[in-house]
Amino acid sequence: MGQAVASAAARQDEVIAALEGVLGEMTQWDSYRRFFRDVNTLRKEHDDVAAETSRIAQKTLSKSTQQLDRGEQAGLNRAAERQAELARQFDLIQQRMEKMGQELQADDPLAADVLQDALHAARQSGLSGQMRDAAGQIRKNQMSQASQAQQKAGEGLRDVLDVLANRREHELSRLVKKLRQAEQDLAGLRQEQQRLNKQMHDAEQNQNEQERKRELERLTREQQKLKEEAERQARQLQRLQQQKAGGKLAGAAQRMSQAEQNASQGDAGGAQQEGEQAQKDLEEAQQELAEARQQAEADLAFEELARLADALQGLLGRQQTVVDEIQRLEGIREKENKFTRGQLLSLRDLAAQESALHDETIDFAGKLEAAKVFAKALALAARDLETAGALLDQQETGEPSQRAAKNALRQFQQLAEALKPDPQENQAAQQGEEGPSGGQGAGQGMPADGVTMLAELKMLRLMQEDVYTRTQQLEDAVKRGGEITDQQKQELDELTQQQGELAKLLMDLSQQAQKEKPADDPENLPELKLEEKPKAPANKAPAKEGIEP
Repeated sequence: MGQAVASAAARQDEVIAALEGVLGEMTQWDSYRRFFRDVNTLRKEHDDVAAETSRIAQKTLSKSTQQLDRGEQAGLNRAAERQAELARQFDLIQQRMEKMGQELQADDPLAADVLQDALHAARQSGLSGQMRDAAGQIRKNQMSQASQAQQKAGEGLRDVLDVLANRREHELSRLVKKLRQAEQDLAGLRQEQQRLNKQMHDAEQNQNEQERKRELERLTREQQKLKEEAERQARQLQRLQQQKAGGKLAGAAQRMSQAEQNASQGDAGGAQQEGEQAQKDLEEAQQELAEARQQAEADLAFEELARLADALQGLLGRQQTVVDEIQRLEGIREKENKFTRGQLLSLRDLAAQESALHDETIDFAGKLEAAKVFAKALALAARDLETAGALLDQQETGEPSQRAAKNALRQFQQLAEALKPDPQENQAAQQGEEGPSGGQGAGQGMPADGVTMLAELKMLRLMQEDVYTRTQQLEDAVKRGGEITDQQKQELDELTQQQGELAKLLMDLSQQAQKEKPADDPENLPELKLEEKPKAPANKAPAKEGIEP
């Protein structure tokens, strides 16, 4: 009976501990929500003050301070005071964020880092200073300067909100970086332990008792330092919630402690044996850490792909507008043989739009290194956007600029198609399942890395179909023309290079699938076959050097 009671009490302790952990997570999440809510409320009030400032400026901008009547001066003072009060409120929010970040640092360094990122975004843009500057400028009727300061402050507030709103993504990004660093540190530990093991072996073989004793004393001190470093890294892994790797590393530290004790007692053979066991534990810890890092990278890629899917509709719409406008302007040029001043300004605006789209696309590509197929597709789109922008800068609206703009649009369309959820994901969403970021689920029973790999395979298939179609079109064009032109040679070079890159991406995905051994039914994976290179167009003149027919 006593054992049953003790067992029940132990289980109750476990339940209480679990509930406390959940409560801690909920409290932390509530704090994040509160910070987001407070900053978002302040941002709305800031926008309201900016709108009020703009309305006042219409009446006071052309007047000096001495020319203002009492009502106008009172309006400026009210707007200035509201702006200054927002700066004070934001200072208080920053203080609370900093305090919570310090409290979280020991138990949840990733969450603390997210708050630090938000604070860094605020300080980098000088948010409080911008708002105070705006307040002073409003009071002095310096409305143009005040408007600029308010605009910068508004952008800074949106940057802070972006960090807080994408907490999961920022945590994963931090986690990946920290796990990579931890892997490097662990590899250093392994090398040092391997070196000590060899030196222990050499010391055991030394027949000179005095030399062996001195050598073991030195090795004892080194083993102690290595043990302390292993314990420190084990604690760090526990803080990163890497219990498996941390447990293995803690076990290695215990082995090192025993090796240190054996060495101090003159037992070089025993010290070497314990050191070798410690090295095995380190190898296992490194393997656990590598798997955790790979999973974190897959989760991060999943989050980034979700963001890309949301952003693609906007990217598609903007690029379609550019394509339509280039075609419209080219029609005018063909008819009038020149552009008006207004049309030249439109061209300049189109070039600026392509530049902005290029920068956004590059930014997405840089964050998707764990999803190489999507990163490559985005890089190809960015290349075409850059080409189209450069041609538009040169007032070129003909076939080359249209083709580059259409190529970028087609890449966006393929990306959107590849990121459409499968029926399995829709079923999970209807059942109310949630993914890592609290959004729709990755699919019933399917982890983020599985969803990412399927999406990459879909994208790879679409890219391959596109290369095949473009190659066929090129071949038809060469047949109609009788011989290949320089422009067609250039397109063939691009297709050949892209085909080789697709083949490499497929090989990388295959190797990744072999390593992870996914449980998914292979019959459900997209069928994909890649040629080594696109077939060269028939009846063409000799290709450029290095391009085989």
